[in-house]
Amino acid sequence: MWGQDVMNKNLINLAKNNNKTNIALIMVNKAEFIEQIEEIKKDSSINVVFSELFNPDTTDFRSILTKLKETNANSIIFMGYDLNVINFLKQQKEIGLDKEIIFLSKELQDIEDIKSYLDSFDTVYSAYYFSNSNSKSWNNFENKFYSKYSEKPPVFSSYVYDDLMILAESLKICDSENFNKECIISNILNTTHEGTAGKIQFDKDGNSIRGINIEKFYNSSWVKEVS
Repeated sequence: MWGQDVMNKNLINLAKNNNKTNIALIMVNKAEFIEQIEEIKKDSSINVVFSELFNPDTTDFRSILTKLKETNANSIIFMGYDLNVINFLKQQKEIGLDKEIIFLSKELQDIEDIKSYLDSFDTVYSAYYFSNSNSKSWNNFENKFYSKYSEKPPVFSSYVYDDLMILAESLKICDSENFNKECIISNILNTTHEGTAGKIQFDKDGNSIRGINIEKFYNSSWVKEVS
């Protein structure tokens, strides 16, 4: 698991800091997101006034947006795939729903077509797991990736790279006599890995704890808000 409880706390704190605590949760219909909605609803410092799940292949969000428009939500936390985000933002603008929105994506920030829509919104945030471009681990990964594919790596590939490195380190520690599932899991849970995303650890339930960036779209560009 990706330490979504840490992400949830960051997103909730962002809404509270902006005095926008009537929250709408719109998320792709997957088990981990269903769990997230239930966990967020437990926070008594906010009001979840609207929640909706959608299928991963959804392209038309107008019915959800129409229902959302009738609520008193002043902040939207949207979790889905990049194409979901693109369609949701476009259709949100179409129906004139100007509410603060937070979506989870780093790569969407560089799509010029999206920027033309974002300028019309009051407040837009992008949240993503942190990758440290100044770290030795990131530079090694970036160089290896570029040498093979002749392009810079997308941010999500660094997450996979870190996770594979953590698994490889755990496998090395287990000797031939202790090479079993218990040994591997124990090593992973006790790891403190300095990866492309900075320090990565795991809680007792196996959820990863890693840095988070939140950036605000301001004057046609992205500005780091909190981390």
